[in-house]
Amino acid sequence: MKKEKVGGDGSASNNWWIVNSGSKDLTDKRFQDDAYVVWARQQLEAAGIPPDSSSLLTGGLSLGWVFVQSLMVADELPGGLNRTNFIVAQRSLDMTNPVFVEGVKFHMDGNADAYYVEAGQYQQWDSAQQTWVPKGPVIDLDGQSKNCAWNAAAAVCQ
Repeated sequence: MKKEKVGGDGSASNNWWIVNSGSKDLTDKRFQDDAYVVWARQQLEAAGIPPDSSSLLTGGLSLGWVFVQSLMVADELPGGLNRTNFIVAQRSLDMTNPVFVEGVKFHMDGNADAYYVEAGQYQQWDSAQQTWVPKGPVIDLDGQSKNCAWNAAAAVCQ
């Protein structure tokens, strides 16, 4: 939601709550000294993309990071970079992802755990500081979500 819709400065959204997956928003003042955020903002600027133009850029960079890491791991596997190794690499990532705040695990365990991130943190908007303020620790449910099988006939995950 753009600031214009919530009072021009976000004041109409003061004290709103969210459950954040633990990602660092490139536009959030709280993270401007974070090494990853500094690097990511520099990459966007070098490509002619204003880093403050959208908080959604964070999501794109996050997906890009996973893709590049998967390519790098796949290339090191016997047989090198191919479709099979790329999938194996994705399904076995277990890394510190710089996109996320401390306490958020990032990994997948083949077919046993098919979710990279199963964590979140309650946050509340502070319009005076123009930032989401963490309210409590990261809640980590890593490995607890059950995988499902897609039922094409019913168009649901079961």
